Amino acid sequence: MAHLKKGADGHLLKGSTGHLVKTCPEGPAPDYCPDATKYTLWQLVDYADYDLIGCEDCLDSAEYPWPGNFIWVLACLWAAHASQSVVSGKAPAVIQIKLDTANRKWALDIICTEGPPTFTWHVIWSGEKLTGQDPGGTYTRLAGAAGGCDTTGQLQVEQLL
Repeated sequence: MAHLKKGADGHLLKGSTGHLVKTCPEGPAPDYCPDATKYTLWQLVDYADYDLIGCEDCLDSAEYPWPGNFIWVLACLWAAHASQSVVSGKAPAVIQIKLDTANRKWALDIICTEGPPTFTWHVIWSGEKLTGQDPGGTYTRLAGAAGGCDTTGQLQVEQLL
């Protein structure tokens, strides 16, 4: 169980997102889908459209931009709502957080599509976190091309209340 960190004055410390700071590291990601995570909503911290760079080869789209939210779909899978899923003006294919129980890690993927004739998918951003019982936390970008065309090193996810 995590402990809350206190400052020199004895008051609880808050991080840059306003959440309380924990002193104990989280354990590894689970090898099963915890029931407590179901029906929850998650969001990227301080995300605004065009914070990520859309891949040049993907289709342009003037549809509603993705606000950075993930809704629960099933089991341990959260995704962007289909009506709000354009990232940096690019047509989406996949925007999701999922628990990979076999490898005990959380994955965050933002992928766009090229369109006809090939409909090739391009990774905008892909990363993972290896700890925690829920999707909340810091995701680190995968190395090289696997991490996508946007080179942002980390994305922070928190529960949407």
